[in-house]
Amino acid sequence: MHINFHNFLLEKYDYFIFDFDGIIKESVESKGKAYCELFKDYKFASKMIENHHLQNGGISRYEKIPLYLKFCNIESNSILIESYLEKFSIIVTKLVVNSKWVPGILSFLDKIEERKNIFIVSATPEKELIKIVRSIGLEIPLVNIYGSPKSKVENIRTFLKKENFKKYIFFGDAMSDSFAAEQFEIDFAYRNYVLNFNQVPEYYTFIFKDFKNGFN
Repeated sequence: MHINFHNFLLEKYDYFIFDFDGIIKESVESKGKAYCELFKDYKFASKMIENHHLQNGGISRYEKIPLYLKFCNIESNSILIESYLEKFSIIVTKLVVNSKWVPGILSFLDKIEERKNIFIVSATPEKELIKIVRSIGLEIPLVNIYGSPKSKVENIRTFLKKENFKKYIFFGDAMSDSFAAEQFEIDFAYRNYVLNFNQVPEYYTFIFKDFKNGFN
């Protein structure tokens, strides 16, 4: 099935947009572990933090960390938030780099001949994302790697060729990915798997398990 899945995608689309966590690397849980590590002294809030993170995979740390400080009853200010953001970045970069690849993703990326037509759009801070992509050896133009603080909608708008929008597909595993694809009416492939099995967005073109096993 996975050969047919790859061929189907390569014949139908010219431009490929990938979220990162849960699409390229199995790193959604890594980020959850990083949040738990960051707030390890506040055990009473750990389950709440973990659950919120898993249910809101596409939301950036700039929104999550101030919220998690509230969960921990910590009075926050901009300096404290910045300190937590820096600590989180150090913890999470190592965990993400060492996390497993999503099954079949490397094989699929290798089949896309036009490297300039591959884009990564993530809620991860852009500088950190570029550092991670370099560390794991992905051959994707660095100018095609987009992260926060800009939103996924803002980032896609910067490179989308409107006259060819039917040739784009966005691979994601979060509601925010579906929302971004819908804003431009581009096709959206939703990865439905163990970490988000109880969530299916209203806007999607098809649902898949991973790049090895194909359609759900």
